[in-house]
Amino acid sequence: MLEKIIIFNQKQEFLAEVVFKDSIFQQFILNDKGNKYLEYWFEEWRLHGISEFKFYFNTITQENRGWSSINNFSLHNDNFIQFFKKWLLENSFLFFSIPKEAWELWHLLEQVQKIDLSILLNLGANLKYLKSKNIITWKKRIESELTKSQVDQAKISKIINKMTKEIL
Repeated sequence: MLEKIIIFNQKQEFLAEVVFKDSIFQQFILNDKGNKYLEYWFEEWRLHGISEFKFYFNTITQENRGWSSINNFSLHNDNFIQFFKKWLLENSFLFFSIPKEAWELWHLLEQVQKIDLSILLNLGANLKYLKSKNIITWKKRIESELTKSQVDQAKISKIINKMTKEIL
């Protein structure tokens, strides 16, 4: 199964897309902002993998006494995706996964002008709940509006509102 993880920073600025096949890393695509935030880490993971850490606490004072790496997963290990998502959460990145069937619809939604970013993120995060035939229907509707010489923003907004109601 192909899965794409879409990553944003806390300001809800798009940073990257990361593709996995059957939980195995395939590819990452960073924009300029993504390079700033994530390029170092992807290079680090490519060379050394991602680590799972165990923290040690002083049971009397309840203070952190230190940590050690207990597992290390390469980009091509099927456990990498699990620790990658955990790392994103721990480092305050926003992300969601999109199944292969919804990739084209997601990219069309990204092209829509004047769509509220919070609506776009909410839609993206919930595309996995749309049935395949509905994904095709919504994709065709939006695509037909975007390819017109005069894009009718009001009509696109209505389509997106209907899609939002179906998903949520």
